Parts: sequence; structure tokens; C-alpha cells
Amino acid sequence: MSSTTHAEAKINLPIQPVYDLISDIESYPHFVPFWRTAKIIQRDPGLWRVQQAVSVLGILLEFETVVQLQPPHHLEIKGTTIPLHQLHLCWTLAEISSWETKISADLAISFRSPILDPMVRRLLPILLRKTVSAFHDEALRRPLPVRDLQSSISRDDITDRQQDASDRMNRDRKCIDRQ
Repeated sequence: MSSTTHAEAKINLPIQPVYDLISDIESYPHFVPFWRTAKIIQRDPGLWRVQQAVSVLGILLEFETVVQLQPPHHLEIKGTTIPLHQLHLCWTLAEISSWETKISADLAISFRSPILDPMVRRLLPILLRKTVSAFHDEALRRPLPVRDLQSSISRDDITDRQQDASDRMNRDRKCIDRQ
């Protein structure tokens, strides 16, 4: 039986750069705390095969996934290779406004190991919250691509928005730390 959980966040950026970050799977090890490796081994239009490794409770778990891309609103990651019984991570992005995007992550996972499965089941909500938080923070750290800047927005407005986003990120981090 799979364990499932949900997490979401709002990011003060346009939808496309947020989607670009979530679909940049090979960068996950640089900012998601427990992600160790991610390498795309096959790229077909809208469908990738990825070798990944994460470390949970000091145990290195290596597996292969299939990623289905549906820009800019949906990305689905599925895996069934050992040690997984099932992995289904579904990212959904919704444009709240031209400068605000809601990201939602739904994760269902189970392992073949009767020892590992219950341990991960207990940690799953925390791991997914940390993952979504890492994407939130990384999205605000990355420079905004020129294509996403609207000519009607002044440089001061962009700076103000980035400062507001940084203030919210710090406030959100304090809330997460208290949980």
C-alpha cells in the first residue's frame, strides 16, 4: 500500500520560470537537501527517463523514473524500479497572477522493503514539505530570465518584488522551522 501526502506553496514569480526550475531535474541535487544525483538518460519529446539517488535516514536509494512533461502546468514523475514498489510525484502549477504561481506536489510512494517502507511512510510529509520549501527558496534565488520581464514593469518594481519575495521567504522559513 502506498503512502500519500500533499504540499504546496506560492511563489512570487511568473509560471514559466517556476516550471523551468521544477523540470530542471538534474539540478535537484544542488538545492534539495536529500537528493544526491539526477541524470537524464533518455530525452524524448515530453518524456524523459531519469536515474536518481536520494539519501533517506542515511540509506542511499538509487532508482530510475519516467518523467512526463506538460509545460507549464504539469510534471509527473513515476518509478517502479527496485527499491521502489511505486513512486508517483505529480507537480501541478497554477498561475494566480502574472507574478504569482501556486505549486502543488502530490506524492505516493511505497518500497519493496518491509523495513524501509514504514520508516519512509512516517517521514514522507516532512520530506515533501522540505522539497517544496527547497523549490520555493531556489526559485526566489535564481535570476529571472529576460523573456519573463514585461516591458511595462520598471526595474524598481522588479527590485521591490524581489525584496517582497525575500521577506516572505524568510517569514515562511520561520513558520516551517516552528512546525
